[in-house]
Amino acid sequence: MASLKRKRELASRNPLGTSSAQRRFAADAVNPTRPHLLDYEASTNNTTREHEQGGGRTGMHNHVEEDNDLIDDMAEVVMAVDMREKGTVGCCFYIAREERLSILSDTQYGGKDLIDTLKLEICPTTILTSTRAEEATMGDIQWSGDPFHLPYRIDVRPIQEYGVNSAKAKLAELEIFQLESEQAQFLVPGDGLTQQAEEVIAENAGFSFEKGKILRLGGIVDIENLVSLGCAGAVLTYIQRRRTTNYSDQDNNGTACVVRSVETFFLKGTMIVDTFLLPANADAQQKMSLALRRIKNMRSVMTNLHKGLSSGKGAFGGFKGTIWGTLLNFATHALDLQEAVCEMNWQDMIAFRDRVFNILNVSSLRSVGRIIYQTVDIEDSQEQQRTIIKQGVDRELDLLKDRYNGLDGLLKQVAVDVASTIPEELQIEVNVIYFPQLGFNIAIPYDQRGQAAYTGRNESWEQVFTTENRAYFKDERMREMDEKLGDIYGLICEREIEIAHEIAQNILRYKDMLSTSSDLCGEIDCYLAMAKTADIYKFVRPRMSTENVIRIKGGRHPLQELTVASYIPNDVNIRGGCGPQLPHIENGDAEYPFLDAPSMLLLTGPNFSGKSVYMKQIALIVYLAHIGSFVPAQSAEIGITDKILTRINTPETVSKIQSTFMLDLQQVSLLLRFGTPRSLIIIDEFGKGTDMNDGAGLACGIFEYLLSLGNNKPKVLVATHFHEIFENGFLPERESLAFGHMEVRIDEESADNKEQVTYLYNFKPGRSNQSFGTLYESSAVHCAAMNGVDGSIVERANELVSLLARGQDLVAACARMSKADEAILEEAVSRHYVRDYILQLNPETDGHHMFIQRQVFA
Repeated sequence: MASLKRKRELASRNPLGTSSAQRRFAADAVNPTRPHLLDYEASTNNTTREHEQGGGRTGMHNHVEEDNDLIDDMAEVVMAVDMREKGTVGCCFYIAREERLSILSDTQYGGKDLIDTLKLEICPTTILTSTRAEEATMGDIQWSGDPFHLPYRIDVRPIQEYGVNSAKAKLAELEIFQLESEQAQFLVPGDGLTQQAEEVIAENAGFSFEKGKILRLGGIVDIENLVSLGCAGAVLTYIQRRRTTNYSDQDNNGTACVVRSVETFFLKGTMIVDTFLLPANADAQQKMSLALRRIKNMRSVMTNLHKGLSSGKGAFGGFKGTIWGTLLNFATHALDLQEAVCEMNWQDMIAFRDRVFNILNVSSLRSVGRIIYQTVDIEDSQEQQRTIIKQGVDRELDLLKDRYNGLDGLLKQVAVDVASTIPEELQIEVNVIYFPQLGFNIAIPYDQRGQAAYTGRNESWEQVFTTENRAYFKDERMREMDEKLGDIYGLICEREIEIAHEIAQNILRYKDMLSTSSDLCGEIDCYLAMAKTADIYKFVRPRMSTENVIRIKGGRHPLQELTVASYIPNDVNIRGGCGPQLPHIENGDAEYPFLDAPSMLLLTGPNFSGKSVYMKQIALIVYLAHIGSFVPAQSAEIGITDKILTRINTPETVSKIQSTFMLDLQQVSLLLRFGTPRSLIIIDEFGKGTDMNDGAGLACGIFEYLLSLGNNKPKVLVATHFHEIFENGFLPERESLAFGHMEVRIDEESADNKEQVTYLYNFKPGRSNQSFGTLYESSAVHCAAMNGVDGSIVERANELVSLLARGQDLVAACARMSKADEAILEEAVSRHYVRDYILQLNPETDGHHMFIQRQVFA
């Protein structure tokens, strides 16, 4: 009764949403849970034998595993990296969960810093590198911040696996080339045609179509990236080797890698988010959110189904119980999602609605749900961690289960018979127990000597095994029951596994539909998250433009505004070059009136005034617009941007021998090499890590170079404290250069340093209207005072900054004595004068002078 009670409690909680499944997939009544072990107890002095459960083990897992056990190696991320001459870095990585292979472009002069960046961004679980890699590169790959273990596994592969030709051949065989029917066949001239071309059947003629596949490969992958292409070959070889290890030879489904094209997600994303935000769609949006909470990734489930099929049909093997609940949940709630989509008002997004209807195929999803719900006992399967088949599905299985359930009376009668053969004076309890795989056994308790209280009267009693408090025997009756009844529980498990394999094969017919539907659910989930964020935090839909501009009105930093009581929004308007398609033109040309914005915005102003946050918020708004999200602003027009290149923060680590300034130079070098007219470049206080004059000269040179690129000028945001660049006219004003500063209010009459400066965090065009000296004094010194620097140090710093601002000689100023030093010097000079005067007196003739002389020289 305990098991029945537990089953009813589980059903009352409805953990799998079975009410929804019952509504969709009609099924027979579910039978109560069968115990794994039947244990009957008999006493020699009682004619009534008592029934006891739970005295043995079934060999199955008794703990409850979480759904993430389905993941297994689906969380694996394999990254191959190689570095050739001139620091050219190639990289390819494969994400198992998404079945996505990504091939990066070769990067010259990338070096070890780029490898560090790739490791940080990709987060690999396995890194492949070739035997020809330099020792320094290997050392950099093997280093991690934790000295005790690496966050990834390193596998050094032979050079042959990085071959470019073999990589092309492997890539050409991927399933992406079989997704569409062939419209044409590519044959190389001179292949030895012996009949009319229109009569040739290419397969029969023995053509391999290799060159045609390579030709199609070039339309998806840049085959000129030789280093990265070799890395792709190494990744594919690694995956194939893993598949050979993990799957049986019968599993001939091909490689799991799929190279997908990158679609223009941002062009449609904001329109879909806008549709979700319509008031009329609020209820449907809530239904979609509830449905998506119960949906798991089907790609990992499909992989586990393949593994279950390839693992054979041995006893107690097969599929985990949670996999069927995951599939049933997906079918049930995907249908709920499809119904919610039907209820929405899509306005101009009918094409997306139709796409949802086509992918979330109602008939297929109902078939999947019906197959599982009418066949598998979900609750029992989760509890016992294996597949339990419902009553009425298979006649042979039902007979086995009926026989298993009928063991109650049989074991009870056998226990009575065995007890009757044992002398009554022993007064012992006798159990007749059935163990899966071990069969039927007689359990005899130990006596006071720690031995079995009864071992039988003849040689037919054989001790099989012992436990802590019992010995287990077999006699002729137990052997007869083993022979006639067999291992009933094992037979039940084997038959259920066979049925589970049939179910899995039926489900795998819908593999493509389920995987594609899962991807679509993830996409819709992203749109819902963006819509909810836009509604809560008042984001607006950006206008994506083909013009190379960034026009933002009332922009905000999406994270920074959550940390303050009120956030001051700011505007920006910059434009990049027109690229090589237009002749060189200057701003203000009558023929091109749209060129009304600078390409570089240079920010000056005090520390702590908000310059860095201002630049970061612009970069975040550009990024959010490009992933299809609404943006934190009143309005935004964002031109298509290919890269966001920054020199903001330099990560420092003892694993690098470069200085901080060297790392800054490497970052700037990369952004100068890879920047295009469509790029957004952000440089925050470059040059502060070296001599002030050298840093100012390098910064000025970089600014001048970026401004001199003509039509190829990128969009640039710069913050600097090198005011001497402007004071001395090193960076002349021009139409493509605009200045700005963050507004502050200065109270020079305040005696408290902490109250002298009020930061308004409001962007103002032009350079700061305060003098250089006053502004500088009110920034760095003010920050020092705010952070607890001693008042005397702050006061002295103010004096030196004021002298520097007036152009006075700091050496002479620092050599000037303080009032205390002047008093000491005056006292020393007076003593010297008095001593000389007294030495001229005659102490023998004047006793008063003699007394003074003793006091002076004492």
